[in-house]
Amino acid sequence: MVSKTLKPEVYSYTRFSTPEQSEGDSERRQLEAAQAWVDNQDLPLNTDVRLIDRGLSGFHGMHKKKGALGEFLRMVESGEIASGSVLLVENIDRLGRQDFFDAFETVSSLIRKGIAIQTLSPLTTYTRDSVNNGQIWQLIGQMQRAYEESKRKSELGIATRQEKRKKARNGDAIFTTICPAWLEVVDDKFKTIPEAVQAVRMIFDAKLNGVPNNTILSRLNNESAWKRPKGFGDSYLSKILHSPAVLGEYQPHRKSNGKRMPEGEPIADYFPQIIKPEIFHAVQQKMKANYNKGGRNGHFYNVFRHLVRCAYCGGAMRYENKGSGCEYFVCDTAANRKGCERHSIQYSEVESLVLENCTRIKPEQVLPNPDEQTKRCESLQLRIQGIEAELDDKKQKTENFMDQIARTNSATMRDRYEAQLIKLEEEVATLEASLAEAKQQLASAARSQTSLAKWQRDLASMKKRIKGNPDLRMRLNAHLKQFIDRIDVYPVGDPNSSDHAEYIRAVSDKVGVESDPGFIADVKRRARTKEGRFIKVHFSPNRSLELVPEDSIAFGLKLDNVDKRGKPGRRIVAPKIEELRRDYEKC
Repeated sequence: MVSKTLKPEVYSYTRFSTPEQSEGDSERRQLEAAQAWVDNQDLPLNTDVRLIDRGLSGFHGMHKKKGALGEFLRMVESGEIASGSVLLVENIDRLGRQDFFDAFETVSSLIRKGIAIQTLSPLTTYTRDSVNNGQIWQLIGQMQRAYEESKRKSELGIATRQEKRKKARNGDAIFTTICPAWLEVVDDKFKTIPEAVQAVRMIFDAKLNGVPNNTILSRLNNESAWKRPKGFGDSYLSKILHSPAVLGEYQPHRKSNGKRMPEGEPIADYFPQIIKPEIFHAVQQKMKANYNKGGRNGHFYNVFRHLVRCAYCGGAMRYENKGSGCEYFVCDTAANRKGCERHSIQYSEVESLVLENCTRIKPEQVLPNPDEQTKRCESLQLRIQGIEAELDDKKQKTENFMDQIARTNSATMRDRYEAQLIKLEEEVATLEASLAEAKQQLASAARSQTSLAKWQRDLASMKKRIKGNPDLRMRLNAHLKQFIDRIDVYPVGDPNSSDHAEYIRAVSDKVGVESDPGFIADVKRRARTKEGRFIKVHFSPNRSLELVPEDSIAFGLKLDNVDKRGKPGRRIVAPKIEELRRDYEKC
């Protein structure tokens, strides 16, 4: 409960709506007039509670929603302001220019709580007694005039902006001199700033080629001729990369309940276009694909970024560098303590396995057989043709509805057409996403022996030169993704595999080694520790290879000397039964 010893005081409230008023005389005038009135009163002016709303509209009620007046109303309601206190304002419209019922609710709520409202122009005091004695009609008249004036100004402003936007859409004039930082206004026309345009193009080109944000920002801040007073940061870089203004588009906005909302369709070719549409959309797709996938944006070391997955939970594997050559992968889910178990595998081991093996794999190991490949390609081509035909039909219907909307004078029919148009546009967006996915699948299915051979040659060349070359490691990351869909890591073997038991029994009989239950159980146990680690590289939905480190006891493919000349080759490997038996007997 609030103490009853609170004493009435005078609270001065000042409000103005626009930034221009803050630079002018409005605030000083209101404060000086308030002080002059207080000097002739017995009540003290409370200087601890500062009631100033700068740039908040009284017409839209923002001063009550998030301003000082809203806080004062809350304090009155909670009893923190003593009854008998005075709220001092220049005139009644400072409390609000909303319609009568909303504005009167603000005033009446204060008066009912025993707060007197003192206006300086005209010099009038509004209390419960004075309002009940007929002063309410003067109050209503002033409030209604304030609302009508604001409404008229708002309507005039809207009409002026709509006329400007109409001219802008017709290409007759620019809507506002505010423009992107790579442009300037000269003789009422937008002109490009060459060094700024060059920097923006560098940003998009770097992002398209997988360069991390930190590297791009370093180039902007240290090498670019285009400078910003506070330098370039992540938020500004993101703003540029997502801005359709680089395509020449301008999106008009309006304010609704204090929020900036798009108004109408974007205006095409309003600004000079500085980035080609295909580059812009490719970058958007790349950023969308990489969103929330983790990884550092600093020094690029991990050539398997966004490729390596935990085989046990399906989550991403996090690259961690503890220094002194201690780099490894660990399950991100486990590291965040959200499930899964924390198992790690040396980064260098994964890199060696993938880069050494992928340069020498045979086409039949990772590519579909010719018949299967042909059937899949034909199926995907038919699907693409079907989607394209459906897209053409939907787009034609969209144009028809737009024509009907333009021709009809019926508001009811216009609303109906617009609802159908929105639905069609959603369907078009879905079809376009399906088309992009199908084309990507076709490109994947069409991988040929020729392209695989070139991929392997380029991979071998990059492998020799990646040491100490971050930019080349970025390119290698993109290069691996051309044929590799993902890499599943098994740091402690495959807990669901039964191959060990079957292999042990078969080979043990062949080489004369006893395969008793204890021995089989011991091998299976060891195969589910780091001794059984391996990785599985997925080249397509139906093609994968299991790659095994030299000292692992897992099954899979590994580099080995298999011919008389000692040249490295490929063979399927499995645990050496005799060695495993000797280890078991030692225990």
